[in-house]
Amino acid sequence: MHLKFVFPENKKPTPELQRYMESNGCDIGFIELYAIEPSDFPVQQDNPDIRVEEVFEPNLNDFINLQYETDKQNGETFANEKVHLNQKQFNDKNNIKVLAYYKGNPAGTMNVIVSDSIVEIDDLNVRETMQRRGIGGQLQRFVMDKFQDRIIILVADGEDTAREMYQRQHYQYLGFKYEVLRID
Repeated sequence: MHLKFVFPENKKPTPELQRYMESNGCDIGFIELYAIEPSDFPVQQDNPDIRVEEVFEPNLNDFINLQYETDKQNGETFANEKVHLNQKQFNDKNNIKVLAYYKGNPAGTMNVIVSDSIVEIDDLNVRETMQRRGIGGQLQRFVMDKFQDRIIILVADGEDTAREMYQRQHYQYLGFKYEVLRID
């Protein structure tokens, strides 16, 4: 059984409630929302070792395999369900899959959710052994170049170091939301 509690935007649970939830086997975390105009995104130094491309049939397996490798950290069941979700989203015109290669090897993935005025970067991930080489920045640059006429948003784990990168890249912080999860 899974229980998930989502708190109102910009409201932090009291310390007493946090202690109670934690003592009852719940995990507490928070996410942060960021936004940027593509023209405000810093210029990325061109790196011939990094190639970023939209996912089509020929590179779909590379995308799914790399996502599976990453998602497996959250359990095999989760990773398998995510494979099905990625395959379903692949045929959705409002969902673009993006894949980065580093020296010819799959290195990073990202989902892009497209609407008329906003584009959301979702599930941006770079293989741990290939981080800090500019791959995440090049993935974002792909979105900034493709959707110059829209606001770009993303959600970051409030406790993850990637949020510091987003702040350095001129994203504007919009708020936070706490979530509590219990898995029995």
